[in-house]
Amino acid sequence: AKPEWKLDGVNLLPFLKGEQNGTPHTALYWRFGQQIAIRMGDWKLVKGAGADIPIESRGRASVAGAELYNLKDDLGETTDLSKKMPEKTNELHERLMAYLQRVDLLHLLDRCGQCKADA
Repeated sequence: AKPEWKLDGVNLLPFLKGEQNGTPHTALYWRFGQQIAIRMGDWKLVKGAGADIPIESRGRASVAGAELYNLKDDLGETTDLSKKMPEKTNELHERLMAYLQRVDLLHLLDRCGQCKADA
């Protein structure tokens, strides 16, 4: 790997071999197709393309279209808690945006803050 690639990761081998305990990181970030997500503790925030974006949110990255799940209580992700828990939604969204900026991946978002299909 080249340093300019700005890879962000943790060697999981010591955790898998039982040589190291605990968690390898406080949050896990990923992109899958047109989806980006963060998992932190029991919480998961998912943002995908094609979400209905209100006019006032266009042109900037926002929580519009984001879905929030408590995986401890809802492993199947059937109940979106984003509207009931805006503080947690905003907290995870801010961490997700900070991560994308830190690893130079903000370009993955279109002007509405949604994940691009072709990036």
